[in-house]
Amino acid sequence: MDAENPTSLRQFLVRVAATLLALVVLYPLSSGPAIYVQAKLSTPSTASDTFYKPLFRALQNTPLENPFYVYLDWWMERAGFGDEK
Repeated sequence: MDAENPTSLRQFLVRVAATLLALVVLYPLSSGPAIYVQAKLSTPSTASDTFYKPLFRALQNTPLENPFYVYLDWWMERAGFGDEK
């Protein structure tokens, strides 16, 4: 990156901003597929619980908490949770 060239600096900042935005969006959205894979492979949930615990804590008592859990429920249904009776 050439600090003297404002175009390359601008491009660098746009890339950094796009990467950060993608991470902020993809981190919560990845929790659904993670639950699905975990259920299909019958693996213990300790790793995913640890990885997503900051997200669950951040969403507590916010307007996004309920829609997020609806999203997770959708993935759990696809994995077959609740089918066994």
